[in-house]
Amino acid sequence: MIKIENVSKKYKNGTHALYNINLEVKDEEFIYIVGSTGSGKSTLIKILNGEEIPTEGKVYVNDIDVG
Repeated sequence: MIKIENVSKKYKNGTHALYNINLEVKDEEFIYIVGSTGSGKSTLIKILNGEEIPTEGKVYVNDIDVG
């Protein structure tokens, strides 16, 4: 399971890539992440795999805090 609680990401240059995101993906669910260029898709994936750390909020993958 993936659980994202009140996640925001603000870069050093002042850009808000994500603002107060909440999401829950249960086991065996399949989702798509779509959006226009610059909408935060890549930032969200990087936060999920631990490549980026959220400015605010919590990220859990299989009950492990990856933030």
